[in-house]
Amino acid sequence: MEHRILVYGSLRQGLWAHDIFLQGLEKKDLITVHGFDLYRNNGDNYPFIVKGNGFLITEMYEVNDEIMQALDKFEGCPNMYTREKVHVQGGFAWIYVYGEEPNARSIRIDCGDWVKYLNNRDG
Repeated sequence: MEHRILVYGSLRQGLWAHDIFLQGLEKKDLITVHGFDLYRNNGDNYPFIVKGNGFLITEMYEVNDEIMQALDKFEGCPNMYTREKVHVQGGFAWIYVYGEEPNARSIRIDCGDWVKYLNNRDG
């Protein structure tokens, strides 16, 4: 069975986890998703999202059951992240949402784009 998945962090093209889990898969689309806020914890180099008033830049991929199970394990689903349905053109896709609220160590990324944030921070 094929699953549509939206990725926004280290699973995006050009980043380390993409090469492990999504290498060779065709990116179906670049999609802006509303209703989420993007964060990172100060000292940690991974992003997370929570429901909010912002927007998020994502890449959509179609994956099989085996890759979906591997992604669930990678994301610590359902304990650290939960997999939630998001409506997109032509149906829905899955997205991983952080299971806790941001805290004092959390830094909001207002641009909603993890890749852009990394490029601006590092460059």
